[in-house]
Amino acid sequence: MQPGGTINPENSEGENFYSQPDAVADAPAALAEDDGTITWRASEYVEHEKSIGWYLILSLVSVAIVGLVYLLTDDAFSAGIFAVGAVLFGIVGARKPRTLNYTIDHSGITIGETIHRYEHFKTFSVIEEDAMHSIILLPLKRFMPPLMLYYPPEQEQTVAETLGMYIPYQDKGQDAFDRLMARIRF
Repeated sequence: MQPGGTINPENSEGENFYSQPDAVADAPAALAEDDGTITWRASEYVEHEKSIGWYLILSLVSVAIVGLVYLLTDDAFSAGIFAVGAVLFGIVGARKPRTLNYTIDHSGITIGETIHRYEHFKTFSVIEEDAMHSIILLPLKRFMPPLMLYYPPEQEQTVAETLGMYIPYQDKGQDAFDRLMARIRF
């Protein structure tokens, strides 16, 4: 974890990063049923606190890049594309994560209302992201982004074993892009 970096385990409604489904409020955060189904609630991604300084640095770097692009290409359209990209980067960075329902069962992985079939993934890995762990599922399709699953830490073994029944495990770390995004607290 970067010095001065923080992870907010609570979402915008003040709920914990990991919370329980409403229907099973007295059950553990991840519920393993007799048929091999596991259900839990968690944030869709780790939220990194961004101070006004983070946005100020983003603005300064963006202005420098846009100016450099304009000087090198003498093309206002290219510089404008970079400016729009920087604004969108800031907007996405300010977005708060939602708390989603996760289910792993015989038919696939359900996140919110979306079902992801096992045959669309080649492997999964357990990744340590700052002080938290997550599971990344690597897709078979070349341009499909990897799928990230966040789960309660005490349920890591259960979630990994259940996924291991359907998808092969591969020991892998974060790639360079993910390390860069963690470094800039995105």
